[in-house]
Amino acid sequence: MTTLTDSHIFVGNSSNVATDVAMSGDATINDTGAVTVSIALDKLTDVITDYTNFNMFLGQGNGATLTTGEFNTALGANTMQAITNGVDNVAIGSNSQKINSTGNGNVSVGDSALELVISGVENTAIGDGAGASVETGSQNTCVGAVCDVSNANAVNRTGLGYNAFPTTDNSVQIGNSAVTLLKCADLVIDSVNGATIGSPTGGQKGAGTLNTGGLYVNGASTSGTNTGDQTITLTGDVTGSGTSSFATTIKSSVALAGSPTTTTQTAGDNSTKIATTAYVDNATALPHVPTYQYLKTGTSATYTTPTNCRAIHIEMIGGAGGGGAIATNSGSAGGDTIFNSIHAAGGSGGGHGNTSGFGGAGGSGGTGSATLRLGGAGGGAPSQGAGSSNNAGGSGGCSPFGGSGSGGILTTAATAGVTNTGSGGGGGGSGTGNNSGGGGGAGEYVIIDITSPSATYTYTIGSGGAGGAAGTTAGAAGGSGFIKVTEYY
Repeated sequence: MTTLTDSHIFVGNSSNVATDVAMSGDATINDTGAVTVSIALDKLTDVITDYTNFNMFLGQGNGATLTTGEFNTALGANTMQAITNGVDNVAIGSNSQKINSTGNGNVSVGDSALELVISGVENTAIGDGAGASVETGSQNTCVGAVCDVSNANAVNRTGLGYNAFPTTDNSVQIGNSAVTLLKCADLVIDSVNGATIGSPTGGQKGAGTLNTGGLYVNGASTSGTNTGDQTITLTGDVTGSGTSSFATTIKSSVALAGSPTTTTQTAGDNSTKIATTAYVDNATALPHVPTYQYLKTGTSATYTTPTNCRAIHIEMIGGAGGGGAIATNSGSAGGDTIFNSIHAAGGSGGGHGNTSGFGGAGGSGGTGSATLRLGGAGGGAPSQGAGSSNNAGGSGGCSPFGGSGSGGILTTAATAGVTNTGSGGGGGGSGTGNNSGGGGGAGEYVIIDITSPSATYTYTIGSGGAGGAAGTTAGAAGGSGFIKVTEYY
């Protein structure tokens, strides 16, 4: 046989003659028959390598549109077929990130995972068809077959499990609607038997059945549903932080052991709220001796209730009528005294001498709801009958506060009712052959009791009626009204 050079092979030539040749190209052979094949990835038909920008694309047509993109990796048929300047993307699986063009930081593993992403950022999808609806959304995570975020523009939605569909941005969906039990080391959430929280020895729910939506805390169970009020028995301290809280209504027969705390209510709060020790201390420190205000003047004026005052007692009287004069001038009526739209009526003026000087009627029938109403005393008639000489004028009607005016006689003038007593003015006295004037009527006396008073009230002090002008002798003016407020704490 013809000799053969070391590490060569015989190859038939065009004349069908075996020829001694050396192997070349990507394969070599040694004198023991071992063949070495050296083929770089960039020589494979469906591989694009970009070592400068750290890109690697394995699969037919993958990465063909790349321009300035960096650090991208694609493996599988039809993956990253539209990538241009996207950065830091990884796609593994047929049709994974198929049309991603400018998206950054996306990771997809699985057939058609993130298939429609175009410019989305930092999305992660693992599983067959996971994250299939994301296009421009960002920071979404889908783990599980057919797990998706339900919106092309979704942001920060996390779905864990088969067919999990978080439908709200910045939310987490664990499992689909068929999932009925969630468990971890110290937590069990059961759609039928509620929740168990705690260590295996101290927090298990133990025997018995927990109502739907119930809760176990350190072995204690709730009852009721998660759509209404709950009842819970706590045998130990409850601590924590955050914004969650129990319902605003605590049911009856609740025993609070230890040293629970709550907000101290405003002093004078006469409600069913819980009183703290601080509230009680403040309340017992308040003055228990009543205080008083005497309102003597004012029209549509303002009374201010003192701080911490729990009740007020009001006594008030209307303005009194003026006394009548000799001859033709009667006294005028007193004005109403008013507190918070409740009226104490003013007294009527005394009659003049030509009417035989009848006394004015006391005030009565004021409007508004009151604890007590007493009609004012009427004014007195002259001391002698018609036609007599030296008749004394009638005295004014006297109120519970005293101070009625006396009637005049001869040269002695009638006296006015004392200011702020609501007592009537005296009638004018006559000389020979003249009739005297009647006294003015007292104002109505009214009592009002108010618990839980308002901060302010409007009041008016009734004016005293004017005495009849002198024909011969004038009548005297009635006393103005008055309000006394007793304040309790």
